[in-house]
Amino acid sequence: MEAARRSLKAPTEFADLPVIPVFRPDITELEIEAVAATMRSGWIGPGPRTAEFEKLFAESVGAQYAISVSTGTAALLAAKGPGPCHCVARRILDAALAGPLPVRVAPLH
Repeated sequence: MEAARRSLKAPTEFADLPVIPVFRPDITELEIEAVAATMRSGWIGPGPRTAEFEKLFAESVGAQYAISVSTGTAALLAAKGPGPCHCVARRILDAALAGPLPVRVAPLH
């Protein structure tokens, strides 16, 4: 606990407050082995395991297709797609690409 407190680099007025863990990861040997197997496969980018994940994810949500992306920006670009879209992601992305920083202050309807 003390090491976690020192690593936070909080302002000194908060130094004596207890650290509240936001989450405790539940990582088992199954997840560790899956990561190790992926690293041993020689693929460091999209490959067979990515295709398998996309297929299984699409099936789990009842979709015909699914794509995985590496960043939130890539997800927004994928959500924007080539055609018209009236979704929040599209509005935020369009505003961000125009230059100013979008700040959501009210629900978008």
